[in-house]
Amino acid sequence: PSWSVGVLLQRPASISHLPEAEQTLGSKEVQHLYNLAGLHMPDPATNPQDYAQVQTDINQLRDFLSHLRVVSESEDLSLVEPLSRISEPVLFTADSPDAGLKVVADRKTHLGANALKAAAQISGPYFVVED
Repeated sequence: PSWSVGVLLQRPASISHLPEAEQTLGSKEVQHLYNLAGLHMPDPATNPQDYAQVQTDINQLRDFLSHLRVVSESEDLSLVEPLSRISEPVLFTADSPDAGLKVVADRKTHLGANALKAAAQISGPYFVVED
């Protein structure tokens, strides 16, 4: 093929005029993003390879998103309608409380029933996860 999605993981040349485009996110910024997301960073002392990979991945994601920034700066997007969802909207009403979606009446045939049987701790039809 003449094109690969890997191209999007590289910073676009047309955004180089922005000073922040040349900066990569350092450990402090990556840790801040992880904290905002409620994630735990790999410990650099015990797992330096995973720690380095996280930084590489986040900077690649940043470069990927910069392609969108280039388009928004160079194209007239005034006629593009914003995407609110990928799928069609689902309308729940009093006449159609299931909105036409498949409803499993028998909990024993539901796919999650087997998972509940294997769970260490449950409360009714729910998994219990200790913090």
